[in-house]
Amino acid sequence: MANMMEFKGGKELEKAFEDLGNPRDMRASGRRALRVAAKPMRDQARANVPTDTGITRKDIQVRNEKIGIAVSVGLSANKGGRAYIGRFHEFGTVHMKATPFLRPAVDENQGRFIEILKSELWAQIKKQLTKQGR
Repeated sequence: MANMMEFKGGKELEKAFEDLGNPRDMRASGRRALRVAAKPMRDQARANVPTDTGITRKDIQVRNEKIGIAVSVGLSANKGGRAYIGRFHEFGTVHMKATPFLRPAVDENQGRFIEILKSELWAQIKKQLTKQGR
């Protein structure tokens, strides 16, 4: 099960987001903001990948989740089994020491993620309201 960070904005941010009205606009705006905020984590995870693992830096991606307003940072599942071997490097096995690359990226970028997310959510809200002529 993935670790998730939950973001609850201030009353003003929540109200502005609700004022978008259209749930589709809310989802799209939220996902765009999350993708932008998650990029520093992705970039740090790419920099942390040990070079002799068979995992390439391009394998680490930011993806939209299918349900709700959520994104994930991790190994792409459709890269010939690299996501499968990635977990062994991240968590280790009885035969090999863990060489985590995702968890440190998340830990190091949590504060930055929240700050980027706040500013990006406001930017997305303003963009949607302008698009709606308000």
